[in-house]
Amino acid sequence: MEHNTKRIAKDFGLDVTILGKDKGHFSEAMEYNVPIVVRGIASALGMEPKIDYDEILKRADELKSMLPERMPCFCAGCPHRATFWAIKQAIRGRNVVFNNDIGCYSMAFFPPLNMTSSLLCMGSSLGLSAGMSQVLEDDVMCVVGDSTFFHATLPGLVNSVYHNLNVTLFVLDNEVTAMTGQQFHPGTPEDRGMPEGKKRIKIEDVCRGIGVGHVAIMDSYDVKNNVDIIKKALDFKGPSVLISRRSCALHGDRIKRRTGEPIIQNEVNKDICKKPHTCIRDFYCPSFEFDTDDRAARILPEICDGCGVCAKICPFGSIHRKGEEAPAKEVKQ
Repeated sequence: MEHNTKRIAKDFGLDVTILGKDKGHFSEAMEYNVPIVVRGIASALGMEPKIDYDEILKRADELKSMLPERMPCFCAGCPHRATFWAIKQAIRGRNVVFNNDIGCYSMAFFPPLNMTSSLLCMGSSLGLSAGMSQVLEDDVMCVVGDSTFFHATLPGLVNSVYHNLNVTLFVLDNEVTAMTGQQFHPGTPEDRGMPEGKKRIKIEDVCRGIGVGHVAIMDSYDVKNNVDIIKKALDFKGPSVLISRRSCALHGDRIKRRTGEPIIQNEVNKDICKKPHTCIRDFYCPSFEFDTDDRAARILPEICDGCGVCAKICPFGSIHRKGEEAPAKEVKQ
C-alpha cells in the first residue's frame, strides 16, 4: 500500500512526504498492536507518546509471571475439540504423521492434543502430506478448515487424486470463516444469512467431482461413532476426505440468541462423578473447573454452551443437561 501510494503521488506530481515502513516508523514483519501503532505514528510526527507502553508491558509481564500457565484452547462448544478427541481415539496404536494448517485448529499443536507434525502456511498441510505419503510408511493425515478448503486446498487435492496418494484429509466445516470474524464463504449454507443470489457449493460435491474415492461426513459432536468412521478413512487405499460438520459455537450461539432458542448448559452430578477428571485433563473445555472443595469437576454456566459432548465422553455418565437426569454408566474395571 505504501509503495503504491508513492507511485500514485509521483504520477500526479504531488510534492508530499509519505511515511511508513520504508523510513523505519513501522516494521515490515510481524503483527501490529496498539503500542506499536501509537509509537510508529508518534515517531512519524516527531512526537513522544503520551502513554509509557514500555512500563505498562513490563508491569504486565511481572503480573503474568505470578499466574499459572494455561495453554490456548478452543471455545466452549467448539466442534473442533470434539473432532480432535475422536481423532486421538482413532489413531491409538498407529504410526501417524499429522500435518496441521492455519486456522482455529492450529491449536492442536498445544497440550493436551499435541497433534502437530508440521504447521507452515494456509493450504500447506495437504501439499506436505502428498509428498510425505510417497516416502513414509506411516498413516499421513492433514487438516484444513472449510474456508481454507476453497481458498488454498483444491490444487493439492487434485494432485492427490491424480497420483492416487494415501492421504487422509480432514475438512473441519463449521459453516463460516470462524477465525477471522465468521465471514461467509462458498460453502456456507444459505439459511445462515447468505446474501440473496449466492449459491452454496458443498465440499463433499467438490471432492467427489474431483474423484476422491472415499468421502464421508461426520457430525462433529457424534464423537463415539466418529472413531470408526475415521479408522475406515485411514484404512482406505488412496486419497480420502472426512468432513466434520458442525456450526462454529460462537456463530451457532449467536443464531440461537437471535431466534430465541434457549441455550441449556450442562452440569455435573457429583453423586455419580468418580473424579477421573477426563473432562478437564483430556477434553480441556474452558467451561470446566476443578472444585477445590470436593476435588470434582464443575461446569461454569456462564461459559458452557450446552454442546453435550462432555457427557458423551464421561466414563461414568455424571454429566447431563440442566433439568435432566442421566443414569450412571456401567464402567468396566
